[in-house]
Amino acid sequence: MIPVYAEAGKSLRSVVEDKSMKSEASSAIIVRDIDRKVFLARRSLRKQYSPGEWEMVGGVMEDGETAEDCVAREIREELKCELASLKFFRSYKFAEKEFHVFEVKLDSEPRPNVQDFEEWGWFDENSIKEMNFALNCKERLLDYFEETH
Repeated sequence: MIPVYAEAGKSLRSVVEDKSMKSEASSAIIVRDIDRKVFLARRSLRKQYSPGEWEMVGGVMEDGETAEDCVAREIREELKCELASLKFFRSYKFAEKEFHVFEVKLDSEPRPNVQDFEEWGWFDENSIKEMNFALNCKERLLDYFEETH
């Protein structure tokens, strides 16, 4: 059974109403082995959807692209590094979209694209509980911590 989260908000409404968005996306829970913190980035204030909110790295799948290929491409584009490992975590249905979530480890320290993000860093579970996230990123991250501890 795929968990479904239906929490609505102003930024979510605009995503649901945008019929031009594709129906599948992939995102990465980027984990650092040494302390089990996850990498997160705060969206640029110039973004159309959820400006200034925190998110996991990811994006919409392009035509012919697998969920795994999408995560790898988004990490290359947004963080200028490559995957060291990729492991499927779970899929979520949210805002009429399917989100495929992967646990990812990187081959180097991320170098985020400053056009896409205001700030970024490595965060633990307690910090994540206090942050404002785009879409259902917080639920995905908290599920991950609950299931992997």
